[in-house]
Amino acid sequence: MRVAALIILTLLIFSGFGLAMERHLEYEKAYENDKGIYIHFRIILLYSEMALDKVIAEDNESIYYANSVEAKLNTTREEVEFYKSFGIESKVEKYLPPFLELGNGLKKIALGQRLFLDNIEVVKEMRDYYAYVNATLGLEMVKEGISSAEKALDVIDTFEFVDEDNSTLTLDTSSLREKLEKIKKMYSGYERVLSAYKVLTPEEVQEIIKEKEKNGEPIGFEEFLEENQVVLVPASITLYASNLNPYVYENVTFYGYAPGFENVYLHIENQTIALRVKGGRFSYVYSFDKVGKYEVFATGLKNGSVVKSNVLVVNVLKVPTKIVLSSRGSAYVNESITVKGLLLDYYGRPLKGEEVFGEFDGERFSLVTSSDGRFSFNVTSNEAGKKLLNVTYIGSEIYAGSSASLGVVFLEYPVETVGGEEEAENTVNIGGTEFSIFELILFVMVLVLFGGIGYLARKVYIRRRRGISDEEFVKLLKALEEAWKIEEQEVERKLKSFREMYREVYEKLIKHYGLKPSLTPRELVNRLRKEAFAYHLEKVTVLYEKHFYGKKPLRRREVLDYLRHIAGLIVSFIVREEL
Repeated sequence: MRVAALIILTLLIFSGFGLAMERHLEYEKAYENDKGIYIHFRIILLYSEMALDKVIAEDNESIYYANSVEAKLNTTREEVEFYKSFGIESKVEKYLPPFLELGNGLKKIALGQRLFLDNIEVVKEMRDYYAYVNATLGLEMVKEGISSAEKALDVIDTFEFVDEDNSTLTLDTSSLREKLEKIKKMYSGYERVLSAYKVLTPEEVQEIIKEKEKNGEPIGFEEFLEENQVVLVPASITLYASNLNPYVYENVTFYGYAPGFENVYLHIENQTIALRVKGGRFSYVYSFDKVGKYEVFATGLKNGSVVKSNVLVVNVLKVPTKIVLSSRGSAYVNESITVKGLLLDYYGRPLKGEEVFGEFDGERFSLVTSSDGRFSFNVTSNEAGKKLLNVTYIGSEIYAGSSASLGVVFLEYPVETVGGEEEAENTVNIGGTEFSIFELILFVMVLVLFGGIGYLARKVYIRRRRGISDEEFVKLLKALEEAWKIEEQEVERKLKSFREMYREVYEKLIKHYGLKPSLTPRELVNRLRKEAFAYHLEKVTVLYEKHFYGKKPLRRREVLDYLRHIAGLIVSFIVREEL
């Protein structure tokens, strides 16, 4: 009976009754490859092309698409940090930096184009100087974005990825480069449009009009402005800022126009900064180290008098933070679950020496982050069920507060164990007879799956009655008989092929739900969290990641858990679909 139970489970897992037939190489013989990473970044490039298509079409959605690329890359960066909290180093981190630069470049292109297009219309209609300055700033953003994107593609072109057959894969950036060339031409056209306008001070306009009158070409002030597409510069010093609501330590560019001035003085907090005026313009990059509201203005000396610019009010905000939590997800009642956490700021930098507060099962406790922003603690419960733990960072004078929650599950022991510690882990006593946990779990799963097998056998019989020949039916019976003769050593070898087992489940779920093959295992769990088999999928995924990505051997108990949850998936989804 014990051997029969083992063989039935093996047939369900490795035959067409439960999953697709075995494919490719065994795990022990398979090459380590980068196919998943390659597919993920290829999709990022496709989204980048879509963003550039919107830019080329001057579509308002270009910013949305650029933000989408940035969001996907930020999610990837968060995934890297998440796996790091498990002690797992990901190869994705090696390839990520130029893609982040590409995303930043795309966003600058989209934002810059929109800033130019919105303001150039105001320039055309009203000859507004502020709109002219903003249109100029937009063109500068587009130029910087193109440069960043091209530099990123130069690095991406050097990347090589290992395919499943050990061949080399490279990413094709030619389409992106073609689109960037089109945007370069558009940028040149924008420059020509903007250069058609002359930026002059009122004094300069008056001098030109006087010269024309001397030459017998009298013309009025307004008429001159209209005919010559003049953008009139305000007579006094004008000050602007790239961001009036920056975070602490975030760079802010103060820039402005000061016609007729050689120098201006920028007044920030209690500082006075002397700046050289070139071509009537000046700029300065500054960052604030405290939260609060600040008045910023510029002054200059002209004809012996001090001229003051407009006053800008800058509202400096606390730096946003984020808490990333992770755990193995479940344990038995009265066992401990280790929860690991990471505290990051808006820029992705770890925060060290900061106090965070945890709350679980009505109890509160505090922790201090390590030098790399990490913290960890254990939780346990004497009751079975899913419980929620919360971690809160209240913030500081510089950093804003944040919080995160994580669900953990405590399970009841399925049977009462007897004997010593080692014996209790491996055997149970039922009706005076000792069984190994491995044998017991397989036996229980056989009982659950027996109905499904019977139904499938009935369908085989019906198909035989509907036309299968006696010779074919005999062959089928012989094939099943051969399967029953598989030796225990062969069964154990197949059970060790964790990667192949997981891939069968993963690919079947991806295909059934029409999901993208670039999803990470944990993303798949999140997508299918509401399904009946979600609990089993989460457990299988955690063990798979530990064994395959973390390169950590599984204990006997973890092996049994892996097989139990694989079988649970079969019961909840795969056998259901086959039936």
